[in-house]
This record gives sequence, C-alpha cells and structure tokens, in this order.
Amino acid sequence: MSKMIEAINKVLRVVTGALIGIMSLIVFANVLSRYVLHFSLIWSAELAEYCMVWAAFLGAAVLVSKGEHLVVDLLERNIKGLIRKALQIMVLFVSIVFFAAVTIFGTQLVIKTRGQVASSMRFLPMNLVYLIIPLSGILMIIGTVHQFLLILHNRRVDK
Repeated sequence: MSKMIEAINKVLRVVTGALIGIMSLIVFANVLSRYVLHFSLIWSAELAEYCMVWAAFLGAAVLVSKGEHLVVDLLERNIKGLIRKALQIMVLFVSIVFFAAVTIFGTQLVIKTRGQVASSMRFLPMNLVYLIIPLSGILMIIGTVHQFLLILHNRRVDK
C-alpha cells in the first residue's frame, strides 16, 4: 500500500504545484492587465480562489497520508507503549469518521449545485468546483487508513 500512497502523493504534489503556479499566473496577469492596460480580468479573482481551494484540499490530503498534518500531540508525546498506540488508533478512527462526513456532505453539495455556474465564468459548473470536497475526503480516508496500517505494523515514524 505504501507504493500506491507514494504514487498518489506524487501526482497530488504535481497537481497542487500546478494549481499554485496557475493561481500565481492568473493574479500576475490581472495585476498587469489592471495597471498597464487599465482594465481588469473579471474572472481572475474567482478562478485564482478556486485554484487556491483545490490546492489546499489536495495538499491536506498529502499531509494526512504522510502523518504530517496539523496535530495537537501534547498528550501523545507524554505517554508510551500500548496506551500511546491505542490513542493513535483512536485519533485515526475519529479522523476517518470526520473525513467520511466530509465526503458524504461534500457529495451532497456537489449534487445540490448541479446546474449552477460560477458567477464570472458561465462555462464553469459549480459542482465541478465543489467536487474537491468529496474527492479530498476520499483521499484523506485512504491516507488515514495507510497511517492506521503503519501503526498496526509498528512502521509509523513518530516525529
């Protein structure tokens, strides 16, 4: 499973980097357009925002799969042995439940926004924009299951 996770993460890192690059180019083009050509690209802020949201969700999925997401580990650092392992498993279980809820409610949002389009880009369906929510939820569930398996096989590297 580790090789599959590494392959998924590699693709996600490339896509996230591309989205950040596209976002930067869009913002730069709008600044250039506004101050040099004296007109604004109406769609630029909205598209840059969507790129940032997608990059954040995909980046979060990578961090979850590597166990590097933001975590409060004050309690975990101060206990050892089986109690620590049990706490880690409990946290991962709660995370899976949360990511499942994100996936379910994100899917409902995608379905409810079917037929709606972005305000400044009439060609962009909003359900495509919101698709990142259930997609990242699924990716985070996969990453969390990977972390769970690493703990069970005593291969998780604690930081």
